Amino acid sequence: MGFAGAMPLRTFFSDFMPAGGRRWEKEVLPKMPKVKFSRVPFETDCEKDMYGPICSAVNKAKICPGFKLISVANKVSKKGCQLRPDLALVERNGLGTLCDIHCWSEIKGHRRKDAFYMCDPEDPTVDTLEKDEGDSADSRGQLISYATALLSRQHRVFAFSLHFFGRYVRILRWDRSGCVVSEAIDYQQDPDGLAEFFWRYSHLTPEQRGFDTSAVRATKGEEALLSFGLDAFIKESPRDVKYLRPRDDPTYVAYKITMDDGRGGTRKFIIRQPFWDADSPCGRATRGYAAYDLTERRMVFLKDSWREEGDDCEAEIYDELMQCNVPYLPNILRSGDVKIEGEIQRTKSHEYSHPSDYPTWRLPCEAMRNLVHYRLVQELAYPLASARSSRELVQVLHDAVESIKVAYKVGKIFHRDISSGNIMIGKNGRGILNDWDHAMRLLLGGNPHLYRTGTWQFISIRLLQQPTKPHEVHDDLESAFWVLLYNALHYFPHQSPPGRQLRLDLFNEIHQEGGQSYGGEAKSSVLLFGLHGVTWQCKPLNDLIYGLHEMFRQYICSVKGTAGFKTLHQEIEDIDNILNLFDKALSSDGWVEKDAVQDLSPKLRKLEVLRQERKARTEAIVKTVRRTVTIEYGKKCTIPKTAPSANRPHSRSIRKDLLQQRSLAPEAGPSRAVVSSCSSQKRTIDDMSPEEPPVRSKRAKTATNRRPKAQPPAPPLVQHRYPTRSKSNESRRRRNSSKKSAQEDVELRNVEHRYPTRSKSNESHRRNNSVVERNTELARIRRTNKSTCGDPKRSQPKSSTRRRR
Repeated sequence: MGFAGAMPLRTFFSDFMPAGGRRWEKEVLPKMPKVKFSRVPFETDCEKDMYGPICSAVNKAKICPGFKLISVANKVSKKGCQLRPDLALVERNGLGTLCDIHCWSEIKGHRRKDAFYMCDPEDPTVDTLEKDEGDSADSRGQLISYATALLSRQHRVFAFSLHFFGRYVRILRWDRSGCVVSEAIDYQQDPDGLAEFFWRYSHLTPEQRGFDTSAVRATKGEEALLSFGLDAFIKESPRDVKYLRPRDDPTYVAYKITMDDGRGGTRKFIIRQPFWDADSPCGRATRGYAAYDLTERRMVFLKDSWREEGDDCEAEIYDELMQCNVPYLPNILRSGDVKIEGEIQRTKSHEYSHPSDYPTWRLPCEAMRNLVHYRLVQELAYPLASARSSRELVQVLHDAVESIKVAYKVGKIFHRDISSGNIMIGKNGRGILNDWDHAMRLLLGGNPHLYRTGTWQFISIRLLQQPTKPHEVHDDLESAFWVLLYNALHYFPHQSPPGRQLRLDLFNEIHQEGGQSYGGEAKSSVLLFGLHGVTWQCKPLNDLIYGLHEMFRQYICSVKGTAGFKTLHQEIEDIDNILNLFDKALSSDGWVEKDAVQDLSPKLRKLEVLRQERKARTEAIVKTVRRTVTIEYGKKCTIPKTAPSANRPHSRSIRKDLLQQRSLAPEAGPSRAVVSSCSSQKRTIDDMSPEEPPVRSKRAKTATNRRPKAQPPAPPLVQHRYPTRSKSNESRRRRNSSKKSAQEDVELRNVEHRYPTRSKSNESHRRNNSVVERNTELARIRRTNKSTCGDPKRSQPKSSTRRRR
């Protein structure tokens, strides 16, 4: 991801917003209304306090006619993408979803959270636009994620966004080449800069706002045609292609794509959600769609990407491959650069990668390139994961290696992107080597290109360890081996010795060093030390994998420049030796029909993985705590919430001991739990003698002999004038009863039930009955004393009818 900036505001408006310029502004644009952002709080820890004042200032001043600025941070739907920016500029009837956002804003309360902290030209001590750590890096990561989500759901050439941080704001322009950043604008003291952006944006055309006008929203009838055609294709397909059905994501909407047919006419296709997408806003950004051809009334495959200008387009490469009689190629139907009114869509950020008037900064190892929008249409094929048997998998990979051989021997062309997604299955069950857009010719110097490319999981070991190494045919062949091993581990039954399972994360290993990405150590260990005894139930598949493994192991172990290296290099470069292993496996007996299974290691979503890890950590800590506090006779007790002592284990110490005890054998069982983790010498239950009791704290030793706490004095009795008129006689008698003894009060605290008379315990029930009887007797005595004025022989007055009622 490359960034260019910080561009002066006037230059930004004149270059990217063509309604700008003083002369044009006076002739075309009406007078801009005034707006103030003085009510917007800044340098605050609560970013939400800034949402409302910014939206109110823009909307009330009518600075952006036809649009409204709304807060969408809390508008998270249960379906689809959960990612939402803080503010969004939408049309008057817009809802603020990712499919209808025009411009988005990310807000931070402090200037230190600026994604490009201290990068403005007035600071000569700063020589980088990006800060690789802290709040600045986090903010930049958020901006990149929002740009990726929006550009994947909308068909854009470029897009604008705003980044607020305290009392400052920056304007960003994103395209597939990189991002251009403006200088910081103090919108508190000088609000005209920010207001002018909204004013200019509202007067731009859709093309000037960055929309690709060759893709328009499809009608409901056209969307229904896509659904019916896709359902028919899935139903008639001999393989499982349910992955083509779009997920229930309302952030994706159907579009109608218009392409030139090469004869002066146009062809239209209906698409909706891609079944693969880019994970970055910049680069080739390849998206694959199952499209419905409105002319031929059938389903096809549409590929939307951005190719580097100056390179041969993919259709030209296919023409050259067909002239070399390269087998197993896809059937291309339509292709060409995307044009609007005769002008090809290109990126523009690369033009600011080396300006002369102000410095430019970008991420290492990723130069801004001039990219051109390109589309290609071909017949639908089936993914390699849909292979129904191990023999079909081997046959498809054999065909792919045959295509690599002819392309290299005849045309001196490397594929450079051999992956599980680019090797596909045709309708006849044979292989198809797809996606030759990364292909390059072999140059005289032996270096086909200046940068490494390919799918990371399947790149060869030497390319992962040496990014500047020239690409060779050995790298494509080794990638084919990793594709075979990957699919064999995922979709075909195999067995591993206990404790020696082959970890599948070896394909995703990556680490950063000096701005470069490296890997290959896990793959090297697999080649050097074997496949950890993994055996597949299908013997021909097992023999083929181990045969290829031995060939590439010798190649990796050999030292470059020696005679052995040259011999192995020539054997692999011949490619016939590898094809002979495939032919031997295909001609042997022992193949199992339809032995493919469901994915043995399905991919989990990131959220599910985090939940599982958190649950596993919690269960491990709780389990260790219970083992640690286990006392004799198998009884468990809880740990008091007091400070840790030298004789009692603490939860933090227990968690530390858990990390240290992970290497213990499983058969050790609970008896290996640490009894005292704070002492200098760790002791376990196994180390204790039978007569020695478990260690307890002082509080636990003296708990039984502790005296009861002193009780507060009893409150004075309340003499009611009319005790019979109490709303609750029972509660009144309880409140007016004499003070219970201290021992009885302690016993009553242990009663768990709300109503004492409903206690299930017989002992507590008897205690409660005695208390009630005593309270009743005391109440009767008080009524007698009050009615007779202390003389028990005096007759009581007769109550009136009114009082009885």
